[in-house]
Amino acid sequence: LVDDLRKDANEDVAELGPEVLLKNAVNFYLTSPYRGKVEKLFADVCEEYLNRPDFLETSEGHQYGLKATLNAFCALYGNRLISSVTKQEVETFFHRRGPGVASAGTRKVEKAHLNAVFNWAQKSDYIGDNVVAKTDKIKIKRADPVSLTIEQVREIFLCASRARYAGGYSREDK
Repeated sequence: LVDDLRKDANEDVAELGPEVLLKNAVNFYLTSPYRGKVEKLFADVCEEYLNRPDFLETSEGHQYGLKATLNAFCALYGNRLISSVTKQEVETFFHRRGPGVASAGTRKVEKAHLNAVFNWAQKSDYIGDNVVAKTDKIKIKRADPVSLTIEQVREIFLCASRARYAGGYSREDK
C-alpha cells in the first residue's frame, strides 16, 4: 500500500480522483516531519519540564533563573502551540528590552534556558525542530582590562609607603 501511495503521489493533481487524493493525504501524513508530534501549548510544555525529577534536583538558583526566563517567554507565547513558535519570535524575545538594558550575558543565559526546554520538547516529540538552536549566537563583548601605567604604579607604592611609615616607624623598626 505504501509503495502504491508513493507512486500515485508523483501524478498530476488535476487528474487525480478522490480516491487517489485520499491516498496522497495519507502519504503526506506518513512522510511528514510532523507525523506523530503531539500538539501542546508552550505553557503546558514548560509545566511538564519544570516537574521533571532531574530538574527538581537542581540548585535553587538555577531553578529560579530558568523559571524567570520561562515566565517571561510564557507571557508572550505561552498560549501558543510550541510547534508554532518561530526563530524570529525567539530572537525578538532575546532583544525585547532594547539595547543596553539586558547584558549579552543575560541574553546568553536566557538562550541556554530556552534551548534546554526546546531540546527536551523535541526529544518528547512535541516539536520537530528546535528553533532556539537555529538562532544566532549571542556574542559577549569583553571590555579591555583597566591597567595602570608604570608611573602610576610607582606613585601608588610611594604614597602607600609614606602613609605606612608616617607614624614614626621605619623599615628597620619592624
